[in-house]
Amino acid sequence: MRSLINELRDKCIQLSDAVALGEDDLVERLDSEIQPMIRQVLWDVGQCPEEHYQQLRAICELLQDDAGDRASVVDKASAMMKVLDRMFRDRARNAAAESKKTGGLRASNEINQALLDQLPDSVLLVGRDGNLIFANKRFCSRFGCDPEDAVGAPLKSFFCNDGHYFEIAPFIDRAMSDGVATSGLRFDRFVSDIKPFELGGQKSGAVMLLIRTVAPVEH
Repeated sequence: MRSLINELRDKCIQLSDAVALGEDDLVERLDSEIQPMIRQVLWDVGQCPEEHYQQLRAICELLQDDAGDRASVVDKASAMMKVLDRMFRDRARNAAAESKKTGGLRASNEINQALLDQLPDSVLLVGRDGNLIFANKRFCSRFGCDPEDAVGAPLKSFFCNDGHYFEIAPFIDRAMSDGVATSGLRFDRFVSDIKPFELGGQKSGAVMLLIRTVAPVEH
């Protein structure tokens, strides 16, 4: 996965240079090579936490590059949510097994936490009671709290000052009650993707949120 992503980055740089130089034939050739690589990065199933993280970082970069293309953003955000879903499922399985096994599984959870903490986007897992089950450092930095304090706190308490909770709450409720995902929900300079998450064998036992910072809308 790492070698694929590095090759993709190199080709994207070549593509930018070719566009700047007006080399249309080279642009067309590079674009035809890049698109299958992007699909592979988006949808391949990573084999370990490190590969999951490499995918997430690459998708974040692609999201920034395509910020003005809504269809492309929705596609990449959907892929990102799938990778996050796999990471959280691994985390849940590991947590359930910790009472039987020690060491490696606990370490694996810590690795997942560390990887998610490095992402430039906020990643949340919200339980049926509306309280946070997980929050990465990006989210905590935005609201000036420690991850340890965020877990167990109501999601509503973080949005109460700006009123955004009441905009996002109906979509969280719909994900929880009906299992319906929402992509590209925008409020001010933030865009949210919301996805139901199976927890402890219970369908829609939690809701996963990915919150990205975007450029302000020009009027």
